[in-house]
Amino acid sequence: MADNVLKQQFNQTESNLAWDGDVTYLRTNQGLMYLAIVMDFYLRRIIGWSVSTLMTVDLVERAL
Repeated sequence: MADNVLKQQFNQTESNLAWDGDVTYLRTNQGLMYLAIVMDFYLRRIIGWSVSTLMTVDLVERAL
């Protein structure tokens, strides 16, 4: 498990100091799709995303 370096301090003072990421699945007519996102805590915006039929390292790397 990774260290909690933010210590619940999600309000950042400038962009690119802390990012968050997540992978989730979406049910579609074509089957399951996986969505990986990266969010900048300062901007509160999604700065990277990727969708794939497979949950792989490549999916996350493309979001980054």
